[in-house]
Amino acid sequence: MAREQPPSLVVLTGGSGVGKTTLIDRLSALGYRTVPEASMRVISALNSLIGTESQLAWRTRHKQAFADLLGTVAVEQETQEASASEGGTGFLDRSVLDCLGYARVRGYEPPAFLTPAVQRQSAARIKAVFIVEPLDSMRAEALAARNEASGRATDPAGARQVCEVMGEVYSRLGCSTSRLADGSVEDRLRQLLRECGLPPPPPPPPARRRRRLLRAWLLAVAALRLISVAIALLHPASLARRVFAAAPEQLTPLGARVFGAWTATSCVLCGLCASEGADPATATFSATAWSFVVALALFVPEAAARQGSMTVGSAGSPLAIAATSLVWMAAVRWPGRDASLWAVAIAGSASVAVAAAMLRTEAAMGFPDRLDASLAWDESSAAERLARLGPSGRREYRAMYVSPLGDMALPLCYAPALAALCWRSFSRRPLALLPLLAGACDLLENASVLRLLDTFPRLEQAPLALAVGPWATFGKWAGLALTFALLAAHARARGGPAQKGRSQAWSSTTKSE
Repeated sequence: MAREQPPSLVVLTGGSGVGKTTLIDRLSALGYRTVPEASMRVISALNSLIGTESQLAWRTRHKQAFADLLGTVAVEQETQEASASEGGTGFLDRSVLDCLGYARVRGYEPPAFLTPAVQRQSAARIKAVFIVEPLDSMRAEALAARNEASGRATDPAGARQVCEVMGEVYSRLGCSTSRLADGSVEDRLRQLLRECGLPPPPPPPPARRRRRLLRAWLLAVAALRLISVAIALLHPASLARRVFAAAPEQLTPLGARVFGAWTATSCVLCGLCASEGADPATATFSATAWSFVVALALFVPEAAARQGSMTVGSAGSPLAIAATSLVWMAAVRWPGRDASLWAVAIAGSASVAVAAAMLRTEAAMGFPDRLDASLAWDESSAAERLARLGPSGRREYRAMYVSPLGDMALPLCYAPALAALCWRSFSRRPLALLPLLAGACDLLENASVLRLLDTFPRLEQAPLALAVGPWATFGKWAGLALTFALLAAHARARGGPAQKGRSQAWSSTTKSE
């Protein structure tokens, strides 16, 4: 009695124009056994016999005959590949069982040869099925144009329906199914290989160079911080005098030891991350990145404060190291991504710095409730609040507004960051104008507050500021609320079970078309 072979085939299925062939080509380039879609062989033969336009017309008129022809070729390919892949894994661009799904979607009878016995035999060869979900609209249009040029019909609008039907067909036959959500080729490829128990693809050469540079940088940071740890442990008083000059004398040695403990933790993380090759797929990489984010949160307020517990130089040094490290880690984590990622990172970090400085300055100056909020919701109390500040308070409040880390600078930071994020997230590019409009309203609101500060107590000389300020405040908050609602809805639509495991995957310069 012949020994039954274990399942060895992995099927990529889904609608037309979702990037299955691109994945199959990448798998083939990595040395895996692959079988192209049966329709490619059939369409290529028909193109050579009767031409592209004629074969499209023939397929449209004779759907049943075309399905029978595809099924025959697919069965032949699968049988050959199952025999050749014994002891290994072969990847199929669709299987013969896809004929069942397309028969349901397009309303014709399945090929006669696909009897229940043939269906069970085909399903028994399949190790796993990956349903490749549709791409975003822009990349789907580009891929559809490329496919149609080669005579392949595409249906981006119906691709999602095909994905759902294929999932039902394969699940009913007992196959294990997973989903590959929209993303770059490398994201999808890493998820596919990981769930098949195969080694991840090697990073492209530019990514390897970035990782080597990041590894060298992290080793240098670890060495510098090791020196700081030694000084903190051996001479806490001297380090405290240099770092915590503004703190009470009796607390500075303790502060130095706390600073040393934090520095030691960061030193260990940098060393571990470097020893693992600065691989963004590891938990150590993520923990190291978060340690630098914590450093920004801790030292930005200290560097921005007029009278902080640390000297400006002492706070600026770890701040510069953390910011530089995060930029390097972003370059490794997202190599080759477009400039919008850098705009999000840089403008977002600047927004955090400005907001932290504003909060610290307001707390240090003891300012009452913010003027812009009072103008928006209680215009009649504007004169009372301005009077409460006093002459010196109004001067300081005005100085805070126009300073490089003040209210006027904040919309110049957060608006580009949110616009870049919208540009990346939505195929409708005009949506990126929404946060820019909110930032413009914020600037108009701030200009109204400055005008009132300048004209007080003769507020009747600034009727435009009193009239425009409330509307500008409303426009700012409405624009920001709508922007965050759209981004949250987009993130939720892209999330779910299909994206589990993508959080540790990292992209390469190649994107699915």
